[in-house]
Amino acid sequence: MGFFDIFRNTKKDMSYEELWERAEPKDGVKAVAQTTKKTEKKQQKQPSAKEAEVVAPVKKSGKRPEIKGVDAQSRIVATQKAKQIHGNKPFGIRTVMSLEKSVEARFETFKRTVDDLVMGIIYCVLIYGTAGVGKSWTVEQILTKRGMEKGKDYTWLTSKCTPAALYETALRYRNGGIIVMDDVNLKENRGQMMEILKSMTDTYETRTVVWNTKGAFTQVSDPKEAEKLAQEFEKGESKSMPSQFSFKGKVIIITNLIESDFDDALLSRAMNVPLFLTEDEKLEHMKLKLREIRPEMDLGLKEEVLNYLIEFHALNEEINKEAGVENLERTQLDLRTLVQALNIAEKDDRWRERMYLL
Repeated sequence: MGFFDIFRNTKKDMSYEELWERAEPKDGVKAVAQTTKKTEKKQQKQPSAKEAEVVAPVKKSGKRPEIKGVDAQSRIVATQKAKQIHGNKPFGIRTVMSLEKSVEARFETFKRTVDDLVMGIIYCVLIYGTAGVGKSWTVEQILTKRGMEKGKDYTWLTSKCTPAALYETALRYRNGGIIVMDDVNLKENRGQMMEILKSMTDTYETRTVVWNTKGAFTQVSDPKEAEKLAQEFEKGESKSMPSQFSFKGKVIIITNLIESDFDDALLSRAMNVPLFLTEDEKLEHMKLKLREIRPEMDLGLKEEVLNYLIEFHALNEEINKEAGVENLERTQLDLRTLVQALNIAEKDDRWRERMYLL
């Protein structure tokens, strides 16, 4: 039955679209649905598949998001680890979530994040946590593998760095170098140091570092004038630094402090990498890194030294407990201790006699 036959034998309130759909093909040729203006408008409103991806609202699945390997029990265990490490000191959710991961996964996250900074994806990494687990060593290994030269592509500031030294270093590495702040005392001169750091670590590609204080500074407001003064200072043509300058460098902060020691503004600017390990996890980590430490040294001797240190450490804890002096400061057992022990053992057959000194 054709369109007009259907039209004559049906109710007048049936839409044209429905009539065309019910019409049979004529002369073996499939009928092509003709569209009314109303249909055309409907079709115009229909977005393409590509547009739908952008325009259409995200449908909620109704399921809770899942974090791989994490549940209430793992959160409880991680919190207990954090309490064991921090004692009565406060700790944050980043620390707890980090402790939910394996030691190997924590270090993998650490390496990937530093790599992102080297590639210019992020501008500041804040690495904080347990002392002596190889934070500084790992950062230097990454920079070296990336073909970076110390003193040229990056510089290393240590504990005695002052706010003035940080400001001058930022000026010298303003065009894209990396400044590593290793164990710099961020608590001392906290106000000045933090103010400079906050301006260095903002989330923009080009930041403005400002230090409006009395001293050997020339007050400037124009970026071009500031750059001219910065170049004159670098060449030794001027003893005065500009009071502000444009900064495209990157910053890596390595410290043994805990999360609550930092200014919230710095935490929000940096990519935070908490790296805390319990005593047992430190031993696990040392076993994993043994082949990489002093690779030229005999592996059998290295294993012997590490096993001796572990047994020696456990025996001391047991003796202290029996003697009622559990609170006696324990011997530090970490990667630094291991490296020192290996250095002694390589040269001295009677190395065991001096392990108590470490």
